[in-house]
Amino acid sequence: MYKVKNLTNDVRRFRERKTHKTYELQPGSTITVDFEPIENNPHIFEIEYVEKEEGGTAEKPKKKKTKLKED
Repeated sequence: MYKVKNLTNDVRRFRERKTHKTYELQPGSTITVDFEPIENNPHIFEIEYVEKEEGGTAEKPKKKKTKLKED
């Protein structure tokens, strides 16, 4: 995961690598994305790698099998 911060005084857009999702950042705001941005402009964006947090995803409950009654 990557933290991306807008260093400028303007609204900026960037696209995420692999998924090509477009994000819009307000001046001085920070967002966390799964993949690094395609554009790597150090004077516009501050990009920091962040390790993915463990334990954030819960396991799906198991489905119970039920037998139908036959008369």
